[in-house]
Amino acid sequence: MQPTVEKAFFALLRFEINGTQPSDDVKNAITPEILPILFQLSKRHDLVHLVGDALDKMGLLPEGTKAREHFLQERYLALYRYEQLRHELEQICDTLERARIPFIPLKGSVLRQYYPEPWMRTSCDIDVLVDKSNFENAKQILVCDLRYRVQEIDSSHDVSLYAPSGVHLELHHSLVEQDRAQDSDAILQNVWENVVESTSYQKAMTDEMFYFYHIAHMVKHFEIGGCGVRPFLDIYFLQQRGCCSQACERLLQRGGLLTFARAAEEAANVWIGGVAQTQLSKDIQDYILYAGMYADTKNRVAVQHAKKGGRFKYLWSRVLLPYGQLALQYPNLEKRKYLLPFYQVKRWLRLLLGRDAKNVSRQLRANVSAQDDRKERVAKLLKDLDL
Repeated sequence: MQPTVEKAFFALLRFEINGTQPSDDVKNAITPEILPILFQLSKRHDLVHLVGDALDKMGLLPEGTKAREHFLQERYLALYRYEQLRHELEQICDTLERARIPFIPLKGSVLRQYYPEPWMRTSCDIDVLVDKSNFENAKQILVCDLRYRVQEIDSSHDVSLYAPSGVHLELHHSLVEQDRAQDSDAILQNVWENVVESTSYQKAMTDEMFYFYHIAHMVKHFEIGGCGVRPFLDIYFLQQRGCCSQACERLLQRGGLLTFARAAEEAANVWIGGVAQTQLSKDIQDYILYAGMYADTKNRVAVQHAKKGGRFKYLWSRVLLPYGQLALQYPNLEKRKYLLPFYQVKRWLRLLLGRDAKNVSRQLRANVSAQDDRKERVAKLLKDLDL
């Protein structure tokens, strides 16, 4: 049944996004028995609202069934989430404008304007970038003027704030994330040199910079177990907009992301554009489809085995972080290398006793049970993607 569900899943996304009618074979395969499985797969990628809307338009959701109720409920929820995020983003933009703080909306806040209807591009939060020199001021203004609540967590590049409505805002002062040391970092650090000039304080990245950031963010999630299908939908619409210019290609080449970007574009064109499947797009599909939006522990461990050289080297790399990576997590360690042992222990306690404890336990179990065939497939895929 798995190939049938996958075929139906992508056929319904194509219909919803570009109006391509599924074949009669696909329509006939979408039976009441398959709908719950299709729901779970779509839910894993936060795409139930699109799949459900397509099913409803095609008359494939039987009246009075739980499947119809569940699919349509997710569509209404997506509409509600969009309106809630839109309202909060408007307030954030107005507040930062009045405070004369330059800022850049990121990710879904920008991407949804390229979809046929903005509610189709869901987000779980709002992401906004300000310069590091304005970061503390911006945070305090949002707390004082909009009554946002700050959640203090260890992060090298952002802080989480929550609106009274419950909307989550990630306020960034950098696009370079902790535990990362990639060729793309130097480009992301220069984001303010790649913005469209504006008379207001709200800025926008150039098309090539926005596309580069999107690919870099995809790679970050891809390398920790999966990035979901939704970023590939984003790529499809960014291609339609014409973001994949020669300037963009040069930027991707400089950042070491061109091979991955081309493979991701190929997969997007297969899944949404309807072009013929290739072996590489099939390998990507097998890797991410059942991992979902927030990755898969087995994938994550298989990636690290491939990068570190086996289960024991991977385990050791998790126990002792090098100074550079640890300093990204704990900025107070910078220029105080003599405190390295203290912060190693602090990190261990956070991992073992904090909110990440269950995730660490899952990774340790996956490390022990990691299968050689999965590791080999993942290692080959990483090589093919130049990761």
